[in-house]
Amino acid sequence: MRRTKVIVTLGPSTMDYEVVKEVAQYVDGFRINFSHATEEERALYVKNIRRAEDDLNKPLAIIGDLQGPSIRLGEIKEKHFKADDHFLISSKEFPPSSKIFFSDVEEGDILLIDDGKVQLKVLRKHEDKVEVKALSDGKLTSGKAIVIKGKEYSLPAISPKDEQDLKWCVKNEVDYIAMSYVKKKDDIVALKKLLEENDGSDIRVMSKIETAAGFKNLKEILEVCDMVIVARGDLGLHFSIEEVPFLQSKIIEESIRSGRQAIVATQILTSMTESIVPTRSEAVDVYNAIKERASGFLLTNETSIGKHPVETTRFLDKIISLAEKELAALNEVEAKPQNLSDKFSYGLVKLSEVLESNVIIYTKSGNTAFRIAKFRPKMKVYSSSSSKKVVRQTNLLWNFESLLIGEKDYEAGLEKALSLLVKKNKFKSGDSVILTYGLSDRPQHIIKLVRLP
Repeated sequence: MRRTKVIVTLGPSTMDYEVVKEVAQYVDGFRINFSHATEEERALYVKNIRRAEDDLNKPLAIIGDLQGPSIRLGEIKEKHFKADDHFLISSKEFPPSSKIFFSDVEEGDILLIDDGKVQLKVLRKHEDKVEVKALSDGKLTSGKAIVIKGKEYSLPAISPKDEQDLKWCVKNEVDYIAMSYVKKKDDIVALKKLLEENDGSDIRVMSKIETAAGFKNLKEILEVCDMVIVARGDLGLHFSIEEVPFLQSKIIEESIRSGRQAIVATQILTSMTESIVPTRSEAVDVYNAIKERASGFLLTNETSIGKHPVETTRFLDKIISLAEKELAALNEVEAKPQNLSDKFSYGLVKLSEVLESNVIIYTKSGNTAFRIAKFRPKMKVYSSSSSKKVVRQTNLLWNFESLLIGEKDYEAGLEKALSLLVKKNKFKSGDSVILTYGLSDRPQHIIKLVRLP
């Protein structure tokens, strides 16, 4: 199995169950984008994912991606324009989703829409409208985000819509929430508090790093989230394009130092939105991200509106698998243990590498798995649990494979996990396997080294 994980975004191209099932063979999780999906579509997505999970007997995490403090175009009739055309963005014509747009925008600002494909210069500003000039040919369509180049909107981190979407995530047993436009540590703290208030404290949090403030405050954000998403699309709007490779590399490196997973997103195999094969440069891009030790990839338009979602996921799986075989020497940046539980996990990882033994753990909350994942184990880790949510969450960790078992006792759980993995031919005769669980309050802690006959 791949060490590096794959998440795909659902959309019109992946509504049909048979397509979802085919895609699911090559992925580890599915993203639902709350900026676009209706409640009816979300319900269908969850139904299809859980059905595929059962049919394939494979854990599949669901990630709910909150819209966050963005401003988007409302429902409009598609408008095509030429470079140097003048027109209005107003509350009546091409309306933004929030009036804060009109208070934050200024004359001379550059507006970036549709991931920067549309660039407009603000010529004049009025109370509820701005006159703009198109800097290139393009078109405006409904729901596209409007970014003011070099600025961030004065919006709250969590909108009323985000709160409602969060409650939906709790109700529908979503495994992760991705928070958009995270600027500082307090944004994540507020989200976790809201989750706790709504009985969703078992949902883990991904921070999308996509703004100047988010990158500046990366270290403190990493202290409180479970994973980060390198959101290259918006990073390329808030920074110059030529800076994006450096930003990606730094975010991944800092995530590894902090013991967090880093998922690279946006324009992974973007040519496959139309083409049946990726470009050479896209394959090199994926290879280099693995070399930087990204823990996963997130496909967006390729699988939500692209023409070839199954072929795209199959190609990404092939590129990753070959890259992992070829990349023998990886960057050795690693996290430092911070407490006793960290030190135990770090020692376990090093022990497994010295003995060249895979690891089986049993975890009730998933915390042990996430601690071990901090230290990027080179040997495969099999994480077992009696909780479906924990199995789905831990299966997104780099070089982890998770399995659901019925036992709720640590020792019995480990024995059951070993038995199942032997039946699945995960080990061969003579292999040694380490079995353990997280540090507990018991006076005795057991680490078993089992050599298979």
